[in-house]
Amino acid sequence: MKCLKAFLLFLALSFPFFSSANSLRFYNDSPFKLSATILGADGTLLGQMIIYPTKYAYWSDSYNSADTFSYTPYTIIWQCDDGSEYGIWTQVSQGATVTAQGSEGARICKPQKQKLPSPMTPANRGGGLYPPSGAYANP
Repeated sequence: MKCLKAFLLFLALSFPFFSSANSLRFYNDSPFKLSATILGADGTLLGQMIIYPTKYAYWSDSYNSADTFSYTPYTIIWQCDDGSEYGIWTQVSQGATVTAQGSEGARICKPQKQKLPSPMTPANRGGGLYPPSGAYANP
């Protein structure tokens, strides 16, 4: 009876392992907002996500799909906002944690040009220097 209980406990605890999908964890340890593109071994696009600096993300494919194992090893391409390549990981196995700084490549994004505020005009100052018309009208 103890052996049966031990076996059932083993099956219950190992079920998530056998039924889980292929998955990857991502960590953007760069100072840039990046997108991560997941490619299968045959070049198939499997997913894409945007990950902000110092944030984690999780990706998994469909559950119990027998053909998903043909997609491994994965290739991960980190890209900047402007579409340029930040870095690339190859030969990534399921369950791996992929970091932006650990990738091969330039690992730099072009700085975004900051928009300068438009010049202040009396119309968009919100009445800061000019009182509303008629505010000091004589009775």
